[in-house]
Amino acid sequence: MITKWQINTHIAKSSFFMYVSHVFVLYLIQKICRECLPMNNQWCALGVYFGSTIATAIVCVLTYYILKKYMPKTSAILLGGR
Repeated sequence: MITKWQINTHIAKSSFFMYVSHVFVLYLIQKICRECLPMNNQWCALGVYFGSTIATAIVCVLTYYILKKYMPKTSAILLGGR
């Protein structure tokens, strides 16, 4: 059976913003996790590794849409009209 893949347009539209800002967001999320969670076993470290990546993607996409909705001119300047 052949199925068509659907592109998630929310992530596709925010991909450039995510590319530019993910380093800063990821650093903050991992720093907070290291301070709040005990890193005494491998499972916790693995959970932080994958959880921080997912949280970073969510925060970047939400930030992009909030920025586009409430400050469209600023987002156009920051993203170069992309």
